Amino acid sequence: MEAISYLSNWITWLYAVIIVGAGFMITYQAIMKTFTTDEDETASRNLRIKQTIKGAIVGLCLSGLITIIKNFYM
Repeated sequence: MEAISYLSNWITWLYAVIIVGAGFMITYQAIMKTFTTDEDETASRNLRIKQTIKGAIVGLCLSGLITIIKNFYM
């Protein structure tokens, strides 16, 4: 049962890290986008913002899936 308790605590921290990390990355990319005048760089920053949002969603879904599986087998 120690492993399950450890996994539960780890997932709780993972939620916070994913949300905060994605927020900082999106903010950084948006700030860098405002300072550029190159259209290609703006498009690149927009792509990175979209990829960050998609990555955060995938990370949260995987964390939720682990929680569902853990609760199913307990």
